[in-house]
Amino acid sequence: MERTPTSPDYAYAPEFASRVGAILIRLLVLIARRLAGHPLLAPLTQQFIAAAQDLERLLADLAAQPPPRPRPCRVGRPSRPTNATLRP
Repeated sequence: MERTPTSPDYAYAPEFASRVGAILIRLLVLIARRLAGHPLLAPLTQQFIAAAQDLERLLADLAAQPPPRPRPCRVGRPSRPTNATLRP
């Protein structure tokens, strides 16, 4: 069962992920043209592709979850007494 996003922020997550992934791939193409034949090109390519996939998966998961419930504010704790306030 697929959940629909309940917040407009979550609705744009998959589109944002695909756009950032496309930007990363274009950046990779520019780097590959410059570093053609360099030994670091293969690991760099793998890292870019993995980063794009991770981002897309993360934002897809974010869009599938309901937004977090707002929590009530906590009452602040009293400050600890300092040495100056303890002296008579």
